[in-house]
Amino acid sequence: MSGNLPYLSAVRTQHPQYTHDQLDKPLLFANSGIPFTIFRPGLIQNGPETKIITRGPEFRAIPESEFAINRDTFARAAANALFNDDYHNQSVAISNGELL
Repeated sequence: MSGNLPYLSAVRTQHPQYTHDQLDKPLLFANSGIPFTIFRPGLIQNGPETKIITRGPEFRAIPESEFAINRDTFARAAANALFNDDYHNQSVAISNGELL
């Protein structure tokens, strides 16, 4: 998914049907009855470990300062989803918070 801010891609305006299909996927999974977690990360990169910020699927509200996410932070969010059942049946944007 993308938006209009300069640090997000132009997919939203150039390929609206693709974006619409991506937005419909959480509903498809929810209706299937299969447990799921959908992560919509910002730009995954190296850097210091941070707190995890989660938002709903409309992640265009993420400020530029939070958009890039550390690899370890993202891995921690994925491990929490897998082993602790965090973000159960949710589509969440994962981004960086304050340094740990």
